[in-house]
Amino acid sequence: MLELTAHCPWKCFMSSKSFFISLMLLVFPAICQAAPSAVRISIMGDASSDVGFAWSTYSGTAEAQIQYGTSSGSLTQSKKGIVSKVSSTLGSVSEVTLTGLLPDTTYYYKVGGTSGGWSNQYSFRTGPKPHKQCGKVNFVVFGDSRAESWQGDLGSSAMWGTLLSKAEKLKPAFILHGGDIVHDGGKQKQWYNHLVRTSGVSHKIPVMYAIGNHDDGPGEGDGANYNRIFNLPRASKALGGSGTEDYSYITAGPTIVVTLSTSSYKTGSPKYQDQADWLDKVLTANPKRWKFVVLHAPIYTEKGLFGHAPNEDGQNPAFVKVINKHHVDMVFQSHNHFYERWAASKCSNSASTTVCPTGSYDTGTVYITTGGGGAFPIFVPGLTNSKRIKVSGEHHYIHVEINNQTLKLTTLNNGGKTLDSVSWAKKVTAPDPCLVPPTPDAGMPDMTPPADMAVTADASTATPDLPSSDDASAPVGDTGATLLDTGAAPDKGAAKQDIGATTPPATEQEGCSCDVGRGPDAAGLWLLLALALVLRRRRR
Repeated sequence: MLELTAHCPWKCFMSSKSFFISLMLLVFPAICQAAPSAVRISIMGDASSDVGFAWSTYSGTAEAQIQYGTSSGSLTQSKKGIVSKVSSTLGSVSEVTLTGLLPDTTYYYKVGGTSGGWSNQYSFRTGPKPHKQCGKVNFVVFGDSRAESWQGDLGSSAMWGTLLSKAEKLKPAFILHGGDIVHDGGKQKQWYNHLVRTSGVSHKIPVMYAIGNHDDGPGEGDGANYNRIFNLPRASKALGGSGTEDYSYITAGPTIVVTLSTSSYKTGSPKYQDQADWLDKVLTANPKRWKFVVLHAPIYTEKGLFGHAPNEDGQNPAFVKVINKHHVDMVFQSHNHFYERWAASKCSNSASTTVCPTGSYDTGTVYITTGGGGAFPIFVPGLTNSKRIKVSGEHHYIHVEINNQTLKLTTLNNGGKTLDSVSWAKKVTAPDPCLVPPTPDAGMPDMTPPADMAVTADASTATPDLPSSDDASAPVGDTGATLLDTGAAPDKGAAKQDIGATTPPATEQEGCSCDVGRGPDAAGLWLLLALALVLRRRRR
């Protein structure tokens, strides 16, 4: 809404029929808030093609329409959505979802309608082309942006806005939030303030939320404020999900991110088993190279004097089994207002409240607590050790960069200082499908042997006949998920490559070999002798 009050009075002045009305609108700019406010976008499936939009309208006619295109000022396509009246505080929320967009493309858009008015023109960029293993993706992770109880209905802290603006400069494809967005999710004024504070970024970068224990209310599911103001993907009932936005997943290039709820839908035996079964089906259906889970209450963490304990709500037995089964790479958890990174873990006892180091990232999951998104910092308990690799009590955000089989994680404080930095790589146990062989240049000479030249594929030099990366049976990617071995060589014992040539008969082989390195014949010897005699006479 802040962005509207800056330009709305002038627009209203230009369109008003009388100077008196225009003057009133300049004095009371809130009357002009019929135009869309706090525009927010999200990923609704795959980042390359599915984008959701939501915005708020506080007075006048609320409409749900988007005009968009790939050229600035030429918004030739349009789509309509739905409008839901929420309250006088949160206004009417409009939602539109676009599918079938082009990957890795900048789109320009505006939302609203002819009756209620249009937003400014904004832009966003779709994600890379979907691929199971290859592609470049970068994203940012936050947690706990909420204000404190003594700050009234501020909702999100001022530090959240500061961190968000710094993270924007990294140009992430999307932003993940681990929950505790506001202090009291039942109070609509706090959500209003969060939307305003986030609006400078949310119209151009998707912000994807997990629900925290401070964010619920009133009620659960579609009736909660959290669900009513955001346009987020839903946990598909076809896979056993709740059908609500409380937990969901998105994909981007070689990456899948699954958001779970530790504040709602706790059904099943053990607790949260229904969500865990859904998680299992989602990861099975999306065999991406890089797998991430985001949830609020930590699976593993150090409690200390003022913090929260691991497995606080009994979520470990249900979730850890599935995380281990699919070798999820990282779990981002919040709730405690500090940063900690644990050694890669894989516990045979899923109810364990302490990590079980595997000694290798390739066989375990890295659990990271990130609760420094603006909430009042809590004293960091304990020190680093062989299990707890890194800790910090500063406000922070995490930047994750993925490039095919490599990942780099950098944690930064609000001043831009690096608090933690680490890189991992996955071993490629077959020809790397992400390395595209160069296309032959049309201007290069034809090096194809003549049809009459016989070629034999020698076992010591032939290229192995390996399966294509498109072959479903080919052992490509992170099978076994071990460290990348850049010196790996093809199997020397592989079968000879069939390059289309046949082995010539023995007589032809022998005749061919005589043409190479053979001594002079009889006629050549007589010629050399005659030449020698001539030279001898001349010397005399």
